[in-house]
Amino acid sequence: MSQLEDGISDVLNKAIRGLGRSLSEVAQALGMDEGRLQHVLNGDWDDVLLGKLSTMLDLDTQALIGLPLYQPDVSEVIGLKRIIMPYRAWSVNTWLLEYEGASLLFDTGWNRADILSELNGLRPDVVFLTHAHEDHVGGVEALQALGMKIISESEALQIGEFQFGKIRIQVLDLSGHCVPTASYWITGFKKSLWVVGDAIFAGSMGGCKSPENFTMAAATLRKGFEQLDDDCLILPGHGPMTSVGLEKASNPFRKHFA
Repeated sequence: MSQLEDGISDVLNKAIRGLGRSLSEVAQALGMDEGRLQHVLNGDWDDVLLGKLSTMLDLDTQALIGLPLYQPDVSEVIGLKRIIMPYRAWSVNTWLLEYEGASLLFDTGWNRADILSELNGLRPDVVFLTHAHEDHVGGVEALQALGMKIISESEALQIGEFQFGKIRIQVLDLSGHCVPTASYWITGFKKSLWVVGDAIFAGSMGGCKSPENFTMAAATLRKGFEQLDDDCLILPGHGPMTSVGLEKASNPFRKHFA
């Protein structure tokens, strides 16, 4: 079983911050003091209370309650490898595509030694970056020193499209959690793939530092979801692979973007 990036408490905190609600405001609406609310946000909740909170925060109640048991059921894709590396007390993903002679890496993880060890001498043709947060770009300098081509999120958004034999990559803007954020819609495999950085996870989405960023994140995600079919596999920067259809149905934030 692959661990999700976020639990119920993470989702609630992200929603409160993203919607610009203060703890005192939420507590007052729930008829409790702020200290009690903090205990709730730390995990002291029940289904009735989660129902009230989800309604207030425009989250999907059943998806939120069911989050601890949510495990996206998606099949592996030949030529695709999820590389999981440590990041402080957590972990971070990079994604490696090897297909018909092309080798492409998406993000580099946090520690240069980790990505070099994982690649084990492999030299990807291109390294694409989703966004500039430290846990996704920590290996850039090490890979550049070996002569690998790095395409930043800003450059990718400007170019817009790439082709590697039968592999076609279209760049979609998923700014919000981080500005800018480039995501990569990849076709040419049995199923299409969507490398999304931290914009969305299985059962959650990237935290946003302000309501303006949250609004932006919801808008860019909504635009992406409108373009892609339900079978498209989502490759997030943290946590397990999922799909567009599964997140439309099972993500607590789905009312904001689906």
